[in-house]
Amino acid sequence: MRSGLLCSICDPPQTTKCGGSRRRQSRASAHHSRRSDAALLMRVSKVTRTARAALQALRVTNVGRYGAGMEQRTVRIGQVVVPLATASAWVREYTNASQNVVSERPFAFPAYDYNGGTTERDHLTDGDLLAPGLLNVPVKIRSFYGLQRVRTRLEAALRHRALESPLAEMDPGGLRLAVRALYEVLDDPTTRPWGVGGTTLSKIFHRKRPHSIVLHDRWVRACYVGNDAPVSRATGRSWVDYMILVTHAIRHDIASQPEVFRDLQAATGQPEPLSHARLLDILAWNSKGEVAPAAVCPLGPDTLAARMKG
Repeated sequence: MRSGLLCSICDPPQTTKCGGSRRRQSRASAHHSRRSDAALLMRVSKVTRTARAALQALRVTNVGRYGAGMEQRTVRIGQVVVPLATASAWVREYTNASQNVVSERPFAFPAYDYNGGTTERDHLTDGDLLAPGLLNVPVKIRSFYGLQRVRTRLEAALRHRALESPLAEMDPGGLRLAVRALYEVLDDPTTRPWGVGGTTLSKIFHRKRPHSIVLHDRWVRACYVGNDAPVSRATGRSWVDYMILVTHAIRHDIASQPEVFRDLQAATGQPEPLSHARLLDILAWNSKGEVAPAAVCPLGPDTLAARMKG
């Protein structure tokens, strides 16, 4: 049903004769097209205003929560942006050791980060090989025996000189060589331990080199891999190539937000601060890749930055 407002072309007066000329029909068709275009422009304008308002919401001053004159700060993890206040709360809760040791649903800190294993950075004990279980990735018996068989090769990879530097300070060329040494065992069918992938290895390696080796799991992937993420989806990509891309993207986020990660370190309240790579992993796990999608921000070294420039 039409509204009570009539258009002289679309809704001619009742005195107009039926049939009309082709010229009137053509005028009516053109008019309908102009009205459709105008309606579409109005809808696009509305969506644009909504998107701008969402972006502004990440930047506006929140006097009640953050104090007068204090701009809300955020932390970027791949294609996800989280308010710094939220991220800090996640870190404080995750690293509450006194609560974790008595909780029915504890977090992995400090069990994974400080307990067990050995302090030698290039020596993997049996406990180190089983440590992924503390981060919800249990190592099956067959996988454990496979890891034991390649232990010497994994320890050699941990001795790469590039791993002596924190991730944000690593030379890109050295980073590629170090990551290749860490994960190439997975791309060789003659050496790959049964049931072991990049997620399991990352959780073994990170414990030995927490400041230079990133953690990986499905939530890190949710933050860093996708159509609008720093790492594009691809089939047939090797573990080496994939982990190089993810490590570069995480390095970019850590290196470009030094003050934010220093604030997150302070939020732990621990005398021995967690590495920036570990803090980012905690945020990815809590976000599940779904908090404030960062399509409003350039994310990472290539994908979104290039789109924003275009």
